Amino acid sequence: MPPSPPTAALRELAARLSGELRLDDVARSIYATDASEYQERPLAVALPQTEADVGLLVRFAAEHRIPLVPRARRSPGRWWGAGSSSMPAGI
Repeated sequence: MPPSPPTAALRELAARLSGELRLDDVARSIYATDASEYQERPLAVALPQTEADVGLLVRFAAEHRIPLVPRARRSPGRWWGAGSSSMPAGI
């Protein structure tokens, strides 16, 4: 796995987003699993609000060579948009 981007780079990204970039342990733990037993804590949890936010996230992920994993809404007991055991340590 490539090295994680520095925390300062993540904080700079957070400051540029209209939405949120959660770096706290609670958010990262909540998003650490999909519908399987497998767990991998993401580096951050992005909650983009605009198309521009999505563009910033895509460019940041490409620049730092880290996965950008889209997640969709949750229904009881299941995440949609991510398959079983498909959660890499990314954003």
